[in-house]
Amino acid sequence: MKSGFGQICPVAVASEVFAQRWTPIILREMLSGSQHFNDIHRGVPLISRALLAQRLRSLEASGVIARESLPQSRGHCYCLTEAGREFHTLIEGLGAWDSAGPCGSSATTSIRVSLCGTCAGALRWIACRRAAL
Repeated sequence: MKSGFGQICPVAVASEVFAQRWTPIILREMLSGSQHFNDIHRGVPLISRALLAQRLRSLEASGVIARESLPQSRGHCYCLTEAGREFHTLIEGLGAWDSAGPCGSSATTSIRVSLCGTCAGALRWIACRRAAL
């Protein structure tokens, strides 16, 4: 069975990578600094380990992440490539869309943090997630 949308439209091609279930959440974890399989899994606990491994292999094959061996055979780490870092704006936009509330009536204001260019809402989420671990 052939996967994908079978189109050359840029939106369709990007969706073949990004629109798989769990992929945006995995990218969110990696954009927040998670690089090891177990760290990514802790941030996405409802995904099975087998499916996470499959998604990471798919992202690697698409050139979105790179898998690097750790010294002394201690496993692997996963790093975003330049193409993977380009998803930052899209992930941030999804978070801003959700923060806007129903029908776009935003009760909160998105504040840019100049140090790393991350939306304040994403920083709050990262801080709360790390506190829970």
